[in-house]
Amino acid sequence: MAGTRLRDRLPHERDTEAFVFGLLALFVAGVTFWSSLLADAAGPLLASLPPRVGSPFLLGAVVWHLGGLGLGAVVYARARDVGLPMGWPTRDRHWLLVAAVTPPVLVCVATVVGTVVTDTSLASMVGTRYGPEADLGFVVGSVLPSAAFGAAGYGLLYHGAVQGRLRRLLPHSHAAALTPLLVWFSEPIPAAGFRTIVREGVPPMLALSLGVAATVGLWFGTGLCYRAWVERTPKRLVRPMYVPLLALGLLGFVTALGAAVDLPRAGYDLLRVATVGVGAYGYERTRSVLTPVLALATFEVAVGVVVYAESMTVLAT
Repeated sequence: MAGTRLRDRLPHERDTEAFVFGLLALFVAGVTFWSSLLADAAGPLLASLPPRVGSPFLLGAVVWHLGGLGLGAVVYARARDVGLPMGWPTRDRHWLLVAAVTPPVLVCVATVVGTVVTDTSLASMVGTRYGPEADLGFVVGSVLPSAAFGAAGYGLLYHGAVQGRLRRLLPHSHAAALTPLLVWFSEPIPAAGFRTIVREGVPPMLALSLGVAATVGLWFGTGLCYRAWVERTPKRLVRPMYVPLLALGLLGFVTALGAAVDLPRAGYDLLRVATVGVGAYGYERTRSVLTPVLALATFEVAVGVVVYAESMTVLAT
């Protein structure tokens, strides 16, 4: 009898997606936190190195993106037996070209639309601008390392680890569709969604903890919604034990929506999520992490080039 009651309280096997999604959110938050700690610890050492050893942009990008995000993704993939195909694609190789070209086209279109329709520059979306002392060499030296190593780190994290884990659980097309959605749910919340709370006096670590908990709850709720959509029986999936986590997830959803309408920053976030979507579909077609890495890299390069061009145009006028 006691065994029956215990079994009734345990998560049902139909809730597997929700728990996998929630644990993935916790993993992404943990890897991001590990990368931040690693960068903070390495910062003084990198600053003390002579210039001939390497630029701070290059070494910092290596530490944060490869030592942090990339290493975390590889460790997770090995622990969960998720394959990380990083070689040259053996099928649908034309998707490498699609992945390389589409993000810059999206950036250019968004820049034109933003400038003409809303008088909003890409620099204001990104929140950065180059000063008059920034020459082309400085821009290349700052953008390329971040683009290359950042694309490798986030490509391994989002597509190698997260999408790879989803592919083992869901139909592959569903995994490709859910990857950019989950990325959109995760990126704005800890970084920007709780700035208002911090301004009102809540300690930053508490605000960050709330952001992570809300992200986990949101991913968990997304898993429940996915299962409800598959089974068409939503009422059977909401259990009393899930209510606290779903309440946090609702907070995260409201926060994500707030970030989505926080113009002009939301424009850049939308472009980045669209790039992740291109990479997710390209990864599914080519079965190589190289495809989404290439998409993320060309996206960051395009953003850097356009922001530099806008900055020089403003200075010239």
